Amino acid sequence: MVQEWAEYLEGRGHEVRVPESLGNVLLSRNGRGKRYRWLLLHEAGPSRRLTPAERETVERQTRLARKAREQAYLVLKFERPEGKVVVLPMGRAISEHRLSSDKGGIPWD
Repeated sequence: MVQEWAEYLEGRGHEVRVPESLGNVLLSRNGRGKRYRWLLLHEAGPSRRLTPAERETVERQTRLARKAREQAYLVLKFERPEGKVVVLPMGRAISEHRLSSDKGGIPWD
């Protein structure tokens, strides 16, 4: 998923960095210099609740993004139905009770 999302962003003019120490986090900068932080998750089913550990990770990445003046997003790839990627601001992802593939998203695969 990390490589797929990196290629997606590069195709849209982003310069992408994949810090090895962060695992499922990408950092990017668009053509105008705006900085982004992307936390990537994967789900086999059509919806997902963030675990307490995932919520903590989202909160931590949000704080780091704020310090670095980055826009922070959660990217969640759903396998069902037919592969879809949902992108949410991290702050909104924390407040959502359940993340679902039926609320928009990018067709994937």
